[in-house]
Amino acid sequence: MSAKTLVKVRQGRQLSIPKVIADQVGVQTGDFVEFSVGEDGVIRLSVKQVVDKNQAWFFSSEWQKKEAEASGDISSGKTKTFEDSASFLEWLRDG
Repeated sequence: MSAKTLVKVRQGRQLSIPKVIADQVGVQTGDFVEFSVGEDGVIRLSVKQVVDKNQAWFFSSEWQKKEAEASGDISSGKTKTFEDSASFLEWLRDG
């Protein structure tokens, strides 16, 4: 579904995203949006999620690859569960 609406740019170049558009793209109060201009001169708006710098490591391609590998191991049953920490430590010791 495509929606078009006309809005007026206010003082300070402010504008409001019409509800029909905001609902369509899922933008909410407090969200960050990115504006870009294509070679065709069309302004595009994208909703962005900002990640705290101290958590950015989780979203690195290297870490995501390891997450996918771990998920695969879990799905295929390549895991071991322990009754308690003592049995886990014993398993580590005995190798």
